[in-house]
Amino acid sequence: MVNTVEDIIEMKNHTNNLGVNVYDWFFTDLENNYISKLNGTKRNVSIVENYDEESQAYIIQQLFYINKNAADELMKELKIVEPFVSNENYNHIIQTLNNN
Repeated sequence: MVNTVEDIIEMKNHTNNLGVNVYDWFFTDLENNYISKLNGTKRNVSIVENYDEESQAYIIQQLFYINKNAADELMKELKIVEPFVSNENYNHIIQTLNNN
């Protein structure tokens, strides 16, 4: 099953078994993979490949605010030149940033 932007946004409504918001955990995990793992970008690619094109753009856009280098590397590996995020989805990203 391919995940969608709606699935990503829905993560905000759930916590994992450690009590951490799943949305925050997901993006922290992507950043952590990039920073601390030898093959972190490849790990991130394998995670993001489970999402549709629109979701991949959303993930990259959100990751830009967290770690620009991680987002750049992910774009390069996925061969995405310019991720397009709709205004509605961009507003979700901004809202999340404002809440943190």
